[in-house]
Amino acid sequence: MNVKVYPSEIDGQVYAPTSKSAGHRALILASIAVGRSRLIGDFSSSDLIATQNALIALGAKIEKTKNGVTVCPIERSPEFAEIDCGESGSTLRFILPLAAALGTTVKYSGEGRLGSRPIKPLLDILGVKSDYIGAMPFTVEGGIDAKEYNTGDVNSSQFVSGMLFALLALKRPLKLRAGEIKSRPYVDLTVKQIAEFGASIAEKDGVFYVDGSSLRGRDYTVEGDYSGAAFMLALGAIGGEVEVKNLGDSMQGDRVIIDILKNMGADVVRTDDGYICKKAELKAIDFDLTDYPDLAPIASVLASYAKGTSTFYGVDRLKDKESDRLSAIEDMLYKTGIEYTYSPDVLKITGGVPSQASLSGYGDHRMVMSAAVNLSVCGGSVSDGEAVAKSYASFFDDFKKVGGNYVV
Repeated sequence: MNVKVYPSEIDGQVYAPTSKSAGHRALILASIAVGRSRLIGDFSSSDLIATQNALIALGAKIEKTKNGVTVCPIERSPEFAEIDCGESGSTLRFILPLAAALGTTVKYSGEGRLGSRPIKPLLDILGVKSDYIGAMPFTVEGGIDAKEYNTGDVNSSQFVSGMLFALLALKRPLKLRAGEIKSRPYVDLTVKQIAEFGASIAEKDGVFYVDGSSLRGRDYTVEGDYSGAAFMLALGAIGGEVEVKNLGDSMQGDRVIIDILKNMGADVVRTDDGYICKKAELKAIDFDLTDYPDLAPIASVLASYAKGTSTFYGVDRLKDKESDRLSAIEDMLYKTGIEYTYSPDVLKITGGVPSQASLSGYGDHRMVMSAAVNLSVCGGSVSDGEAVAKSYASFFDDFKKVGGNYVV
């Protein structure tokens, strides 16, 4: 799907998509709780579908409703299952320890770069038997001991969240010791949602104390996604005015996009249920992306239009995403004529006037959406438009609603 984007005036209102991060967690918690849950939100993104299918393979019953899904929890997990994680790193890293705790041996498969993304540290934490050699498919034997686990200093918050889900599934008081956690806000989101589903969870001196025996099914509305909203808000910042609704107070790490926009000089106003972002003269920013890697592509677009040189730290983590996002960002900057320099873990971008360009989406949803935002001002095309289905299936519909002009 090659998308041709024309420069246009941006003005309109959209609703933020359902948070993919919160959606994964709600589906998993509902599947190991006692009693049925009704989850309100849009669960149609490919990543959330992958998690639903994985949980069904483990014994949950999940049915689509008019405004979400109902989840009947796992009563007895199978001895063996085959699970296709698609391209969802969250699905793999959350489901793998959960399945091990449930005693199910699983053959995992996936698509794209998923097989090459880090997973061995999680296997080492669990101490399970596996034939994993750095590629898919691979099999992991079910069954873990009820003991204190130690994650050490992990490169992914998803390892910690996955281990918390696994310990909750064992339905008794357990401890998880964690070292330094990158992308810590996502673990905070996990802790918040665990408590919302009734389980006991506390943290002291780097140790999480969890007890899943009190997990209960419930009616639960999944919040709007700041990661997805970032693209629409950025459209307003460089092209006109956009109101994004369905954004409340949240533990999502990517809510920091509001601070980024404000610090860069965008006109951002809080509303009763979201934000309005208006075009303004943007200025350069220094920002550490270590805990917010998903914002890097759109932050690089904002920096392209800002006066001065922006410095982003913590960028080496971008190499292990759905694409090598660091190289993809550099390619977009180069093709649009924006000056940049890279040194280990640091990317500097000097804003200017981006030029019309033909960009690659690299099969990466966040690169496609960032490119479309960029091209709404300078014009051009981006490949792999279908990749937006991974997290924001209605992106191009919303893009059009606020004035974006494109043809496929």
